[in-house]
Amino acid sequence: MVQWSAGCNFSQLLACIVTSAVLAIAQPRSHLRDVDPDSGGRSRNIGTHQHQWRGRDFQPEHQPSADRDVEARGNAAPSPAARQGSPTYLPARDRLQFSWNTVPIYQQLCNPNATLSSAFPAERLQFLASHYTLITLEHCQGYYALGAGQAMEDYFVSAARELKSANANLTVLFYTNSVAGLSYYRWCSEAFASNPEWRLSNEKGDLCASHGGHMLPQYSGYDWDQRQPAAQIRWAELCRNLTISSLLDGCFIDEAGTCLENKTNVRHQAAGKVKAMTFAQQLAGPSKIVGAVGATASYDVQLSQIYTFRPDLKSLQWLKSCEDAGMIAEAHAQTNVGERGDHVNGSLAAFLIGAYEKSYFAFSTNPGAGYHPFCDGTAPSWCYGMGWIDDFNKPLGKPRGTAEVSDGGMHYQRQFSSGTNVTLDLRHGTCAILWADGSKTVCTTKFKH
Repeated sequence: MVQWSAGCNFSQLLACIVTSAVLAIAQPRSHLRDVDPDSGGRSRNIGTHQHQWRGRDFQPEHQPSADRDVEARGNAAPSPAARQGSPTYLPARDRLQFSWNTVPIYQQLCNPNATLSSAFPAERLQFLASHYTLITLEHCQGYYALGAGQAMEDYFVSAARELKSANANLTVLFYTNSVAGLSYYRWCSEAFASNPEWRLSNEKGDLCASHGGHMLPQYSGYDWDQRQPAAQIRWAELCRNLTISSLLDGCFIDEAGTCLENKTNVRHQAAGKVKAMTFAQQLAGPSKIVGAVGATASYDVQLSQIYTFRPDLKSLQWLKSCEDAGMIAEAHAQTNVGERGDHVNGSLAAFLIGAYEKSYFAFSTNPGAGYHPFCDGTAPSWCYGMGWIDDFNKPLGKPRGTAEVSDGGMHYQRQFSSGTNVTLDLRHGTCAILWADGSKTVCTTKFKH
C-alpha cells in the first residue's frame, strides 16, 4: 500500500492533512511562553512549563461589542492575519478574578426556563454577579424553551451576555462533553450529519448513544469516536468557535461512560479524548480556559475539576497536584440525600487546608433532595446548580502559610490572616473551622476517610 511522507496510508490521508494543519496553526504549549509585561518581554515560568503564549483572536475585555458576538453556529475560523496581529497577553488563568476575603467559590448552573431574551431572573442575576467570579453554564440552559432552529449554543451566548452586562469581570465557561454528542448542540448534530463515520460504535457494530443525564433525560445523541484524529479536531473546534468573542471565556469538558468493552479500544478512546482536549486548548488559545473533569498536567489544559472532592488524602493530593501544575482547580463536593451538612463541612475544611490562589470550592446535592437554598434541584425549577451556605460570606483572608501536618500525615491545621483557623483530622474523622467572626463550623458525625 502506498505510504505518504506524513506516515499515512491513502485511507488516512484526509485525517493526517487536517491534523497537520491544526498543529501548524496551534503550536503546542511546550513551544510557547508567557510574557511578563514588567520584564521587557522576558519569559517567566508557570507551573512546570515555560510558555510562549501569543495573542490569538484577542478581544480586550473592556471592548465588548455586538459585532464581535460570535454567532452560535460558531463556524467562523479566525484568519491568520488576525492571529499574527494580535497583542501579547497573559493566559486566562492569570486574568481570572480571585480573592481570599471569603471562601473562593465557583458556580456551575443552568436556568431551564431561560429564554434568549431573559437568561436569569433579575434577583438571581445580581446574586451571581456579586458573589461569583467563575461561572460555568450547564447543558440545560433554556432547554424548556428550545425551539425550531435553536440550539444550546444560542442560550450559552445569551446567558454570557446577560451575566457580563451585570459584571464585566466575570469569567464565564460553557459545558460540553468529550463523549456525548448531544443532539441539541448544533455543532454536534451538524458534525454527525456531515460525517456519520465520527459516531462511535461498539464491537458489535451498534451505534453508541448518551442521554442528557438527570437534567435532560429526554434528550439523547450519538457518542464521539475520539479515536479518529479528524473527529478529535472537529470536536475541539466547538470551544474555539464559541469563544472567539469576549462573551464566553472557555469551555468545561465533562465525560460520559463508554459502550466499548475491548480494553484496547477503551484505552485508545481515552487517549483520543485527551488529545482532543489538548487540541481544544490549542485552538482556543491561551486567553481562553479549557478545563476538564479529572484533568492532569498531561492534558495540557488550564483547569481541572473533580466531582468527588471530600475530606480524604486523595482529594488533598489532587488539589496539590493542580497547584504544582499551575492549573485552576474546581473542588466539587457532590453530596447524597441527607448528608449535606457534615459532608459539606468536612469537604470545605479539606478544601481550606489545601486551597491556593486560583482554586475554588462548590457543593451540590442530588436533584430533588431539597437542599439547594440557592438552586432548588427539583425539576421543573429555575435552575440546577451549586448550593449556598452562610459560611461563604464569613471572613477568611490569605493563608499564613501551608497547613501544618502531624500524626503521620493524618492531622492538618491552617491559619488565615483574618484569624480563621481550620483543623482536619483524617484519622478520627473530625473537622472544625473557627471563623474570625467567632462562629464555628464542625463535622458533627465522624466522616469516613
